[in-house]
Amino acid sequence: MKRLFLVILMLFLNFNLALAKDKYIGKGQVQFADWAIDDFTNGYLNLSAGLSPSNYWIAVENGETIWSMYWICPNSSCLHTRIVSSDDKFTCEKEGKKYYKKKMNINKEIECFKFAKRYKIVWDNGNKPENWKQSLVKKGWNKSEVKNKFKDLGFYGVSTSSNTTTSTPKITKKKESKKIIKKKSQSTDIVSQLKNLKDLLDSGVLTNEEFKKAKKKLLN
Repeated sequence: MKRLFLVILMLFLNFNLALAKDKYIGKGQVQFADWAIDDFTNGYLNLSAGLSPSNYWIAVENGETIWSMYWICPNSSCLHTRIVSSDDKFTCEKEGKKYYKKKMNINKEIECFKFAKRYKIVWDNGNKPENWKQSLVKKGWNKSEVKNKFKDLGFYGVSTSSNTTTSTPKITKKKESKKIIKKKSQSTDIVSQLKNLKDLLDSGVLTNEEFKKAKKKLLN
């Protein structure tokens, strides 16, 4: 029983370690344009009943937002949702390039990075609060409340030296279906957890019998 608890604990720690090393989180100074504030407020935080924000991505040029895209969960708590960041990044960049090409006849390079996970702002602009709760936004906030939070975190209302003109792209959102989530989960989580179990077997933490039982339970 103690060994089974140890297995679960190690899997949990590995999962949190992966979150801490998320290479898709954006870094650097960035200012949100008004259209992006509107999109984050009305699209990401004010959803229909039964839906929940999953993650919010942006593309930046000369320190300003030029594109954004967000994903929402098909349930209010995002339970059983597997987020594959590489897929989200690819989709964000593809749709951004498509928009600029079709609407503005511009071949623009778009590079997307994660700005928010659920209700937490994760973008690192060097102004990270000591208390992680200060980085949280809330469901149902209006535009004024979002602006105030972004000002506190340094994402809005800060003067920049650039004189660029920020365009106002059409924002795209994507709803993750349960079928897609299930396929993603099967192709990633199981392989990772099997590797962890094998490591525990090789290190002597688990007996061969315990390993077989845990493996069987995982595959079922």
